[in-house]
Amino acid sequence: MSTRWNAILSWRPAYSVLILLLAWEAASRLALVNPYFLPPPSILIQRAHHVLLDGSLLKHMAATLWRALAALALCVVVSVPLGVAMARIRVVHWFFDPLISLGFPVPKVALWPIFVLWFGFHDQSKVLLTALACAFPVVSATHLGTQNVDKFVVWSALNLGTGPHRLLWKVVFRAAVPEILTGIQTVLPIAFIVVVLTEMLSGGVGLGAMIMYAGRFADMQTVLIGVIAASLLGFGAIKLFEMMRYRLLIWHQETSAAP
Repeated sequence: MSTRWNAILSWRPAYSVLILLLAWEAASRLALVNPYFLPPPSILIQRAHHVLLDGSLLKHMAATLWRALAALALCVVVSVPLGVAMARIRVVHWFFDPLISLGFPVPKVALWPIFVLWFGFHDQSKVLLTALACAFPVVSATHLGTQNVDKFVVWSALNLGTGPHRLLWKVVFRAAVPEILTGIQTVLPIAFIVVVLTEMLSGGVGLGAMIMYAGRFADMQTVLIGVIAASLLGFGAIKLFEMMRYRLLIWHQETSAAP
């Protein structure tokens, strides 16, 4: 009995989604809401099966996924070294800290016209703007994680004869990794949000473009399928990153304390 009960409890996160879908289906079927503007999930499943078979949905999902992951990779490659440098080198901190503080609250999508003029409507502008939107939280997380490394650990390593390069890589960076991963995990949904927004603004291929094109013709089924597909992409990426984080932090107390 306890094993069966534990299996039931393990699916608790899915119950709220199931209840929402059932309520949505009932409201649409009973005409509590206009089924044209809010088609029931059963109809959406049939339509999703059709667009999956003809390959159009997969094409849009692949384009959105590629842009989001490319932007995230570019963000990490630039932002993590910059955050470490800001924490370790005074001149770098002096130069970049005001720029980070001023740029953080700016809605990055407002810069879309500038990026279009500079880089055109293709992938380059979408990836670069998304990378910029993700960069500020990652830089800040890396900076704080590197800066807040326990000084006693650093002093102990220095007293044991650890050189500056080895100290940075083996001690400081290693201690800051959990904070850095938290910053990257935070911007994962931001990457998908900004990519979809840029696709909505520019058209072409991608879930955002598919949603906008369907919306112009009041095709609510395709609009909702695009929204759900974007949600599933982001959810899947977050879950995969959580698994990767567990593997990377297998040595850390965060992982050892996990149930």
